[in-house]
Amino acid sequence: MNSPLLSVTKLFKYFPSRGRRELRGTPEQLRHEGPVRAVDGVTFAVRAHETFGLVGESGCGKSTLGRCILRLLEPTAGTVAFGDDDVTQATGQRLRELRRRMQIVFQDAGQSLSPMRTVRATLAEPLRIHAFARGEAAERRVLELLGQVGLEPMHRSRYPHQLSGGQQQRVAIARALATEPSFIVLDEPTSALDSSLKLTVVDLLQQVQEETAVSYLLISHDLTIVRHTCDRVAVMYLGAIVEIGATARIFDDALHPYTQALIASIPIPDPFTNRERVLLPGEPPSPANIPTGCRFQTRCAFVMDRCRHEEPSLLEAQPGHRVACFLYAEAEREAAPA
Repeated sequence: MNSPLLSVTKLFKYFPSRGRRELRGTPEQLRHEGPVRAVDGVTFAVRAHETFGLVGESGCGKSTLGRCILRLLEPTAGTVAFGDDDVTQATGQRLRELRRRMQIVFQDAGQSLSPMRTVRATLAEPLRIHAFARGEAAERRVLELLGQVGLEPMHRSRYPHQLSGGQQQRVAIARALATEPSFIVLDEPTSALDSSLKLTVVDLLQQVQEETAVSYLLISHDLTIVRHTCDRVAVMYLGAIVEIGATARIFDDALHPYTQALIASIPIPDPFTNRERVLLPGEPPSPANIPTGCRFQTRCAFVMDRCRHEEPSLLEAQPGHRVACFLYAEAEREAAPA
């Protein structure tokens, strides 16, 4: 088994509620101030050469988590270890070096690319900032990056508005690859593309991974793409991971009621196949007002009295497959010898 490339341990990100001052203190102290608990004690690891998926409804904290890992947002508490380095404690030149090795592809490439910069300038910028290449070496690296993502040398002189959506995303991927990182956060990399381009970009990302051995954290709503590309998957609900395991196990034998509902929502391309839908009542609660006990208890069809008072921890229900649900804690207790 590959050793972890990235380890996230009890990571929190709280935002002040409207009209509140900047938050200071531990997560336990801050909860009394009613903060927006965007990321609420998340722990997981990404292995070398792995694609790790992160899924959940809008507003569950996926993108915030990705930005906290890269220190684009400062975590409230917790640690992010990248190899032997503590990202959350790094400053100055050390943090810059870590950012060279950890990159991100944003959701909307058209918004993340400067309209005032040509493709050449966009790709050369990280090379200059990180002293990776200059002059003729930088020009060669730009051409190499364009070829790596399937673009032509003529695209160097174009501005973002002169490119298609798919070409813009290829430039964004090339920019992330410029300094040869070993870890990239892919934040909804296909959501702004039409269906004909999504698989093309996914195939490109997989090809790049085969060539460079880069690891990905793939944040996505598109469960079909997650199933097609990811080695393991974590499911987030209201800032916390409620299930984590191998992709095949999550999609074929989901344990948490929330995960089961997500999987049941995937369209089946066969009009003659009948499948029971798992409908969740209501909307997710506000991350500023997370229910006591199990955070999913207000929408769960299997809620027990215990769920209203205790918060379940991630239990290893099967080898390598963990779930935060008292249904499996009860099953484990019943199976234990008297």
